[in-house]
Amino acid sequence: FRLSGRDPALGPPSSEEFFAMVHEDDREILRDTIDAALASGLAYELTIRQLRDEGGCRDVLLKGQPIFDVEGYTIELYGVMIPQSS
Repeated sequence: FRLSGRDPALGPPSSEEFFAMVHEDDREILRDTIDAALASGLAYELTIRQLRDEGGCRDVLLKGQPIFDVEGYTIELYGVMIPQSS
């Protein structure tokens, strides 16, 4: 929450809210990367530009993994965001 500037009381961001924090030029590759991970079940790693509240952006490394139930349905997309620059 601290990395995204989001109030923890609001809970995790929706997919739409999360993509709004991503530089518009990086959104398509991020969507494609997540779609490929969901289709394959494999983890992903991607560096994107995160928009900052005060303006500008910073590079962040996203690492994620789809989580499936016993029937093979996606139940969660787990991920972490690691700043690469200030």
